[in-house]
Amino acid sequence: MSGAGTRPTPAGSISRWSPRTPRDWSRTSRSPAAVRRAGCQSARSWTGGTRANSHFRNCVFEGFPNNGLYASAPGGDGSLRGFGGVVRVLGGRYRNNNIANVRLGGRGAVARGVTIVVDEVPPYNELNARGLLFRNGRDHRVENCRVVLGEDAGESLGAIVFNPDAGRVSVRNSDVEMDRDGIPAVYAPPPSAKAPDETGPVFENVSIRGTAGRDRTVDVAGRDRTELRDCRVVQSGDDRGGVRFARSDRCLVAGTTIDVTGDAILDRRSSVNRRGVEVVSA
Repeated sequence: MSGAGTRPTPAGSISRWSPRTPRDWSRTSRSPAAVRRAGCQSARSWTGGTRANSHFRNCVFEGFPNNGLYASAPGGDGSLRGFGGVVRVLGGRYRNNNIANVRLGGRGAVARGVTIVVDEVPPYNELNARGLLFRNGRDHRVENCRVVLGEDAGESLGAIVFNPDAGRVSVRNSDVEMDRDGIPAVYAPPPSAKAPDETGPVFENVSIRGTAGRDRTVDVAGRDRTELRDCRVVQSGDDRGGVRFARSDRCLVAGTTIDVTGDAILDRRSSVNRRGVEVVSA
């Protein structure tokens, strides 16, 4: 474990921890020491380069300029390779951290009962105030989580974002509140050559609501077998699209309600199976 104010325990678990940001950071500080600060970084100095697991229970991280919880290479040496540990983020609140509020990677990471809020511009060098970022790895699970991007949130790629190196992820029984114009709730760009073979995310019983306008609510490219099951997509802002697929085959939208001011579903050079889709407005 390394980073600003880390507090390791022999069991590899941190509970109810609320680190504080240094008082002298300005919102646009370009101090090298400041912009490198993460709230907590899961790395080799804590796990000793082993396959140790990392658990974060009911922690609070707020106002960090370079990730709130950085946990994309557990047991690693500072590179993205890691040593195979599994990260579990259980409960807690992550608010207004730049780059990512919660950043996951490795294999089989879990976020359960986590609340992420971006409702103002965080301290930053290069601003990208993402909510939940999947940096690499596969088979991650997100369950019973809530991600909020308020209308005054800082510029970012989205509320739930996939790095090109990230593989398949399951998001279930979760809510996204999206009120920031011009930013997608879900952004999944084309996978890189480093990504696992399976890259299409699965969303089940996920609600995306809010007043955001412009752009698309869910933007998926190059990720075959993407699925939306029993979801609800409601965005009331002007010129807001629903779900866009680009160069993605064998995708599925089933039992899902889409209520947006733009196109409900766009498929660009993609094959999308629609079953029981209710389009409230188009």
